[in-house]
Amino acid sequence: MINSYKNNKGFTLLEIAVSIFIVSLGVLGILGLINYSMQAEIVSRNELVASQLAQEGLELVRNIRDNNWLNSVDWTDGIIDYNTYTIDYNKNIVTVSNIEEDDAKLFLDSDGFYFHGGATSTNFSRLITIKDEDTANTPPEYFTVESNVLWRDQKGTHEYKAETKLYNWR
Repeated sequence: MINSYKNNKGFTLLEIAVSIFIVSLGVLGILGLINYSMQAEIVSRNELVASQLAQEGLELVRNIRDNNWLNSVDWTDGIIDYNTYTIDYNKNIVTVSNIEEDDAKLFLDSDGFYFHGGATSTNFSRLITIKDEDTANTPPEYFTVESNVLWRDQKGTHEYKAETKLYNWR
């Protein structure tokens, strides 16, 4: 019985150290992948929110144009009067000249909607720019609307722009 224990070879200290090293490299690789995945998710979420905020800016200007038609007023009323401004779903319009001004900053309300001015600050700012490129006609037959969303995170400042042309097709 004693001889059977002598013939069994066990793990040496070196084999155990090598095994622990290999397992720890695998765990570190997995943790690095998880960290990278979480950072990529945050970047993707911010880009998605920014794209939707930019599109919302274009839709808000389009809504002003459509309401002008319904109210039988000039289709550019309340739009072309401004060059650069902010607007939100509450129809708060503030003329600003720079996206980094405090008036361009977006906040969250209790229902999860973004608007200008409030208590819950976000990393996003939005600026709407109207460009009257149809200088041959007065009033213009179209103008260009640019919605610019800016946000900051750990990796720096990012920007998303959406642009459309609004026509007086009526």
